[in-house]
This record gives sequence, structure tokens and C-alpha cells, in this order.
Amino acid sequence: MTKLIKIFQISTFLIFWTMLLLPFHYSNGDVLNKITWKKDLTRGPMESYQIEVNENGQVTYQFSPDQGEVVVVNLRLSSKKVGFLLDMFSKADFLNKEKKFVSSRKVASTGINTIRLESGLQQREIVFRYTENKSLKKIILFFNQLSQQEQSLFEMDIALRYDRLGILKKLDQLDRYLDRKELIDPKRFIPVLEKISTDESLINLARKQARQILHQINNRTY
Repeated sequence: MTKLIKIFQISTFLIFWTMLLLPFHYSNGDVLNKITWKKDLTRGPMESYQIEVNENGQVTYQFSPDQGEVVVVNLRLSSKKVGFLLDMFSKADFLNKEKKFVSSRKVASTGINTIRLESGLQQREIVFRYTENKSLKKIILFFNQLSQQEQSLFEMDIALRYDRLGILKKLDQLDRYLDRKELIDPKRFIPVLEKISTDESLINLARKQARQILHQINNRTY
């Protein structure tokens, strides 16, 4: 009996430390090291932009406005957003290298996508113009909206400093994005909206609209 108790205690000890030392897993069972998405454009004011997401949800976004110096933005995604991305990769069976995602279908050019997933000891990168895989389409939409969000925020900051007459136009654009639910994290706009709403050197209409948008963002769950 004593021998059985000792065996049980040793087994419990080993299980405890094994679980403690295991790497953190998301709910779908995948271990995320890094996701990289890049879009190369053949036309427009920017040649390319890139987003990297690590296992903690830390995001590095790089873009070159008007083909100028590279702007680097750091932000953080919620665990829910990271979980969504990982779930889409899992549903797409992205790491299965026998699975093809590149479509030869001719569509209007919206740029070249590069997606890379590093998960545990596995990694895969694909480059494509178009895919018919629904899960991969949702991943691309997510990153396009995140990119759109950060560019809009950058432009609003610039307008507040150098083009104050253009603030109202930027607020109208933000309002449309919110109505269409095209932003990943609208709360990123709260600091700049608070500045606009209290800046008496701006026209009253801009301050009023900033307050309305702030109220909308603060009273919604994202």
C-alpha cells in the first residue's frame, strides 16, 4: 500500500511539472510563434505594408505613406483577436503543405499577398493574388482592416498637427468605418478623439463629431 502511495505521489509530481513547463497553447491546440502578412501593391500611394503578430498578440505594423520614410507602429491585439486568427489558420489547415491555396482565377488586381505562419516547429509561407479558401479570405480581410485602421489613425494625427481644416473629413471617414464595422480595435482612436473634442482652435462641428464618435466607441463592445 505504501509503495502504491509513493508511485501515485511521483506520478502526480511529474504530471504537475510537465503541465507547468508546456508552452502556452491557444484554444484550438496550435502554438503560435509568429504570423506575418505583407501586401505588395502595383499602384497607389504605397508600395507595400506589413504586419507581424507574435504569440503575445504584440503587433508590429510597417508602412510607407506617400512612398516616404517607413513608419513603424506597435500595438497589441486582444487574446480574442489572436484566437480568431489562429482558428482561421486551423480551419484552413494552413500548415498542411499538400493543401493548395493559390487560385489561378483572373480577378481585378488588389495586390500580392504574402502570408507566413510559424507554429511550434512548423512553418509555411504562401504568396498569391487571390484565394478561394474562405478561412484565408477572412484572415486577409482581418489584416486589411487592421492596416486600414492604423493608416486612418496615422492620417488623423497628421491632420491634427498640419491640416486642421482636414480634420472633419477624417472624422467622416472614421464614422463610415465604424458604421460598416471595418475596424479591428476602434478604441485605438480614443486618445486622438479626446484631443479633437477639447481643442477650441478647431471648428465646433469637428469637436462635436469627435464627441459623438467617442460616445459611440465607449458604449460598444469590441
